[in-house]
Amino acid sequence: MRSLVLIGHGSHLNGESAVAVYRYAELLRDRGLFDEVIEGYWKEEPSLRQVLKTTASTDVTVIPMFISEGYFTETVIPREMGLGHQGPVPEGALRG
Repeated sequence: MRSLVLIGHGSHLNGESAVAVYRYAELLRDRGLFDEVIEGYWKEEPSLRQVLKTTASTDVTVIPMFISEGYFTETVIPREMGLGHQGPVPEGALRG
């Protein structure tokens, strides 16, 4: 089983902040490229800390949906998802 996890920032204040991630996830589900497509968020549910626990798959691709690389993509997401990395991600380390 292959799973895709799309990561967004989300917001506790703006209910529309996750719309782009939800729409993209639905598009990918419709295309059937993965057995499951899951969304995860920093400021909404499911949280970054919990999202990997929602799949039984061992083949998981995680894609951050942020405007650019930086603190969240290099530090917060790997840390919160328990990927065992602290600090900036080495060039090419998480790309396949």
